[in-house]
Amino acid sequence: MRTTLHLDDAAYRIALRHARRRRIGLGKAVSELVLRAAQARMPTKVVDGLLIFDPPQDLPRITPREVCQILEQEQE
Repeated sequence: MRTTLHLDDAAYRIALRHARRRRIGLGKAVSELVLRAAQARMPTKVVDGLLIFDPPQDLPRITPREVCQILEQEQE
């Protein structure tokens, strides 16, 4: 299917990077990312009526420093 999309700048950079890494077109990259996100299961639980993220106990912790490094990479 052919269409025109208006992407947020950050979303465009993510899709473009994905396309370049996989050596595919931008449209295919966007399709892959959308389908992957739609199929992803987010571990959640309800606490006092609030839906919260509930990661597995063995999931590695991400430090604030690592978050800053990732954000800096996103801006490149």
